[in-house]
Amino acid sequence: MVSDVSELKGISHTEHVVGKGVVEWTIRDVFGTVRTIQTTAYYVPAASIRLFSPQQYFSETSSGSLLLNHRHAKLVLHDGTDLEFPYNAGSNLPLMLPATPSTVGLTFENVKALSLTTAISTNQILSSSQKELLHWHWRLGHANFEWIQRLLEMRTESETGDPILPSKSPKSSSCKVPLYTACQFAKQACRGAGTSIKS
Repeated sequence: MVSDVSELKGISHTEHVVGKGVVEWTIRDVFGTVRTIQTTAYYVPAASIRLFSPQQYFSETSSGSLLLNHRHAKLVLHDGTDLEFPYNAGSNLPLMLPATPSTVGLTFENVKALSLTTAISTNQILSSSQKELLHWHWRLGHANFEWIQRLLEMRTESETGDPILPSKSPKSSSCKVPLYTACQFAKQACRGAGTSIKS
């Protein structure tokens, strides 16, 4: 389809628009929920990223919403599905995760996010509670698991309000702490090349 604009102007330069049409992007949120979004987009061959316009999507579907806070972006699709996305460490913009991870054009921090999210969502040995606990462990800079579980605890009857950390699994605050390989490697100590061990 012929585009109604010929170029898109950015902060540093202008990109040429070749066309306009309906696209389908299969995306995944931080909890592993996969959905396909259908929306109208411009075709910009020189672009290194895909930009999603929530306003365009809401206009086309006459529904949905986007909530931004200091922790994440929460997108509600026209079918009522809630999707939660982290912020890009460099641009501070919400980062949609592809259903099949790719490291092309991503920063090191974003690659770590994709790798960990994939490992958590595809690990069949971990319970959903343990997966969520690992998710928060990564998002809080590899903080102590017991401390994270205290933040996930539901309030007692004498207290009001939600837990400090939102939780999709009620057992995340009390589940068995999983063994996280990356942290185990980080705890290892180095030995000099000339060291020998005698039993």
